[in-house]
Amino acid sequence: MIRHGAYTEGITRRLSAAAFARTDWLAVLRAVLAQLWKALKAAVRKRLRWFFPAKEAEKAAGSSEPKPPEVVLGEDYAVWVRRRIKKSARPVPVYGFHQEPVVHACDRAIQHMRRRRVAVMAVVAVVAWQAIVGALTAGWAVIVLLAGLWGVYLAERYLAQLRLNALLAGELQAPPTAVQAHALPYLHERRANGDRHRFLGAGLQAWQEAVIGIDVEPAPEGQDDEDDSTSPLPGLGSPAQKPGQPDMAEVAKAVLDALAKHNKPVARKSLKHFTAGQLHAHIARRLDDPAPSHHRDHPKLRVEVIGIAGIHHKSWDQIDDDAWRSLHTLAVDNIGNKPAEEVARRYIWARVTAWNGDLVAAILVRFAYQGGFLRVTVRPHVMGPLNPKVAGLTPADPRSLKWFGRTTFNALGDIYVGLDRLIRRKARKRPELDPGSGPVSLREVYSLRWLEDMHMHDDARYYVQMMQRRVFDSTEIFLRDHNVDIAAYRQQSTAIYNFGVMNGGTMTGAVQATPFSVNPSMTN
Repeated sequence: MIRHGAYTEGITRRLSAAAFARTDWLAVLRAVLAQLWKALKAAVRKRLRWFFPAKEAEKAAGSSEPKPPEVVLGEDYAVWVRRRIKKSARPVPVYGFHQEPVVHACDRAIQHMRRRRVAVMAVVAVVAWQAIVGALTAGWAVIVLLAGLWGVYLAERYLAQLRLNALLAGELQAPPTAVQAHALPYLHERRANGDRHRFLGAGLQAWQEAVIGIDVEPAPEGQDDEDDSTSPLPGLGSPAQKPGQPDMAEVAKAVLDALAKHNKPVARKSLKHFTAGQLHAHIARRLDDPAPSHHRDHPKLRVEVIGIAGIHHKSWDQIDDDAWRSLHTLAVDNIGNKPAEEVARRYIWARVTAWNGDLVAAILVRFAYQGGFLRVTVRPHVMGPLNPKVAGLTPADPRSLKWFGRTTFNALGDIYVGLDRLIRRKARKRPELDPGSGPVSLREVYSLRWLEDMHMHDDARYYVQMMQRRVFDSTEIFLRDHNVDIAAYRQQSTAIYNFGVMNGGTMTGAVQATPFSVNPSMTN
């Protein structure tokens, strides 16, 4: 049972109530008429363009707001959730909301649909029997049949509205949570604004990855001393010297000393052995406890850090059960059989949940250490708010005259749509972001591609910047403790902090004095 006060209950409630949402055919009719009227005016303006000059708003191409992805609600939604989410043999990991109440609500919606079908068949059977025995003429049989079907759909909408109100306001049924997979599929998306790699289920926004790659070499003996050296060059900053009159003898001596020091063989420390798994564990602990030295009253974040195995989405359903179980061994770094790196690789999945679940900022961190070369890759992902069609669900009073008047018309629309689907045998619709097969995430499919709220966008950048900075800083501390030369590492991390994103030492994107400046072709 999920009671009031749960942090992400708003997301769970709306995704649950979506199973009992019903189409407002009156609003659909108005939208169609408005579109026809707009097309008619455009045709008239085109014919009489000399009398109706084009407005500036009509001249601007592509100035309209982006449209949210198309989704399904009501019975189509309930059937889709049961087929693609509940019955999935290998579900995508769930976070940011409770999926069990949503599946439970969809099961109840399907039961509700089946009871309505029984009622419809009963009405059809009774009217047909009355017509056969001669109690009703053909005309009266059609009228009575339509009236009976209208009554069934009207009652069905009334019960669905009551259930929707209860899901938005009451307590949610939460069956036991299923064991989640320790794997996350990734895919390569080709879009008009640029190709990208993205982890499916981590968020529709996949920001440009940040990469640092260095040769792991022993640190010089004076590495720690050099970090603390802040004294100015002699002769240039001496208080005894007058401005504009440096002691050239001291300057020359300093230059010669620097050249001699550069040419002198550097003594190096003994390199301490480490593995990528040890670095992985160190960074995971740092991300899981982001403020260990702060006061207990310091604001805390809702942070989750887990190990995850990244696998190609086409291999998600193709690998056998033994290989699937080995993904868990890889993710938690247990002793046992692990898949080859060509099949799956280990990541840290750190995520921050905010805005009551409307925002989830995450990073996926990968460490590669072979042949004396260390590569650190951070892939930021952002999960945005719910689709407006789901986020806009609100309770209504089914006893009001306004609701009854609209439902009277909508029930007639239900009859027409039901007959049309029966005659044409139309397949049920699915959400736009669902490919129809393979892994799928309910929260992701029903979310937006962008963040409209300025503060939410700022928070997303803040959380990603915080986690990415701690990954790089903690990696630097780890390397220093193992006597690794961090000069090249610092050079690349400083470039990322100050100018943007680097890929293995190569700058990408416009150079700006802001974090996460990316190539315009890679924006989402």
